[in-house]
Amino acid sequence: MPSGTAEVIRLTDDRITAPLVITPFFRAYADPEGSMTGSEAYLQGNRFVPFSDFNLKKPDQPFWLRLSLETAGNLRRNHLSIHFASLTYVDLYIFRQGKQILHRQAGAFREKRLIDQQDERFNFHVSLLPGHTYTLLIRVHHSNQYQPNTMFAVQDQFVYQENRRITASIHYLLLGAISILSCYCLLAYVFIRYKPFLWTFFFLAGVAAFSYALDPDFIDFFFPNRPKTGWLLPPPFLHLGVIGFYLMVLHLLRLKKAPRRFSNAGQLLILLLILFDLFGLLNKVIGSNYYQTTRYHLLLVFVHLAYLSWVAPRLWKKLDAAQRYWGYAIVIFAATTVFIVAVAALLKEDGYPLLSMGSKISALIMGILFLMGINRQQKQYEEEKFMALRRLNELQQRHTELVEKKVTERTKQLAHINERLERQRALLLEKNQHIETLMDELNHRVKNNLQMLYSLNTLQLPKVKDREGKRILDDTRARVKSMMLVNEYLSGSGSSKAVSAAAFMEDIIRQVRQIYDRDNRVSVAGDVQQHVHFDNRTALPFGLIVTELLTNVYKHAFPTELSRQPLVNLSLAEGQGTIVLSFEDNGIGTDAPVQSKDSMGMLLIHGLARQLKGSVKLRREQGYHYQITFVNPNYADSHY
Repeated sequence: MPSGTAEVIRLTDDRITAPLVITPFFRAYADPEGSMTGSEAYLQGNRFVPFSDFNLKKPDQPFWLRLSLETAGNLRRNHLSIHFASLTYVDLYIFRQGKQILHRQAGAFREKRLIDQQDERFNFHVSLLPGHTYTLLIRVHHSNQYQPNTMFAVQDQFVYQENRRITASIHYLLLGAISILSCYCLLAYVFIRYKPFLWTFFFLAGVAAFSYALDPDFIDFFFPNRPKTGWLLPPPFLHLGVIGFYLMVLHLLRLKKAPRRFSNAGQLLILLLILFDLFGLLNKVIGSNYYQTTRYHLLLVFVHLAYLSWVAPRLWKKLDAAQRYWGYAIVIFAATTVFIVAVAALLKEDGYPLLSMGSKISALIMGILFLMGINRQQKQYEEEKFMALRRLNELQQRHTELVEKKVTERTKQLAHINERLERQRALLLEKNQHIETLMDELNHRVKNNLQMLYSLNTLQLPKVKDREGKRILDDTRARVKSMMLVNEYLSGSGSSKAVSAAAFMEDIIRQVRQIYDRDNRVSVAGDVQQHVHFDNRTALPFGLIVTELLTNVYKHAFPTELSRQPLVNLSLAEGQGTIVLSFEDNGIGTDAPVQSKDSMGMLLIHGLARQLKGSVKLRREQGYHYQITFVNPNYADSHY
């Protein structure tokens, strides 16, 4: 028993060097309404009972703890730390000589703005004067349905902070190591795209987040004004790591081609984890029953153990040297699961620091084992790949030798064939040159004959006295000139044998005008699409049709007594597989003698149109309007 009365603790320098547990010295009083203030509780001192006789009816019922402290007159360590563990709401009142001199607030669910800057979430920093007696009143409201842990201790503030610094250093050292491994796994997956790196990252990141979420610093940094929300996250973080672990197990099952039922059960277990997390979050948010949710999660732990006990023995014998590292990690996971169950069952909330430290150590070991297994397996893959490449190179070398032998034989055969083909090519070239010479001679003779025929008609023209004879000679000259133009275009177009319709029509109009209209009395306008071309089968009939139409116009459409300006419009356009020639004049039309379809000109036009597989339409309205439609040879060649 400490010196002093039963309810008074005397504080000396050597007593507070180590944590001094003050819980046995408390007197307690229940506050069913939860509305009592610190001053009111101080006045109710005679209603407090010894803590050993105090029974709490409900875990979340507020209650008060009372204690008297006497500081020694020579006390130098008067800066004290009053710390506790895991309580959700704690209020500290200090009275001296019946007057309240201090009120502080702390606790897991307390908003950061309500906690004094000197204090922490589970710790009060106070300064007491030497040689005085103080009354401590502590109001506790533990709202998460756990049985409240009233383990309070007093210690020298500087010693307590030094111990906290050492513990925090170890905590963040382990957390940093896990974070480095996580980053390594993530980068390795980004560059290598090997799934086990990603599953290991999920496992390490989930455990690291779980461990950090159990630290009050996590709540103060991310959820200072909503601490209850922050305390919801540790189980989901932990289950994220567990899901990463099971994804690694499923990958191992696929590698070893294990029975499908093992993989199905693992996938079902992952789905069960997600459903449990959703249920746990709803239960905590709606009912604030953290204790019940933890119990459910502990039951789920037995499912994990059952699954691992079912899979591991059947899988172990099939593992190679690299995969054995993953097997060791599975064993450590099972052992850690048993450890978590034991700590949670025995220590409840008090076991959070131990769970945090144990989970980090086991996760670090498992992460190293996973990476050792992955690296060993990658090395095996590289060795197998090297051997396969070596065999492939040998096969390729043999194949190359066979190919070279066949190529040599085939080259000799091709050389003989090339010699024969070269002789044939030379013979064909000689024949082609002979044919070209004959064609050039033929074209030259045709040109000369046509020119001679045209010249003879021209020389004969002055000697013919009657008008009908002159007309016949002019018609013949026009037709011969048209054929000369076609021959000129075809012989000058090279190998393409294509005649531009626009240039061809322009030359025909000019040549016929020189014969019948040297004074340019008739205005002829042409509208021809530039891309229209004719081949040698189409150019001659088309040229003769245009020549015949112009000849008829000059001879019959515009007598000398006509008062209006003589005008002829020609247009040529491509349609869908056809070419349409439109020919219009504003001559005397129906006033002129109607040309008989049996006349030489009309017979020639209709015959040439049939040769082009076309048709002729004639309309008489203020002159003659012809529309001749025939097959486009270019369209036919490109579609058949």
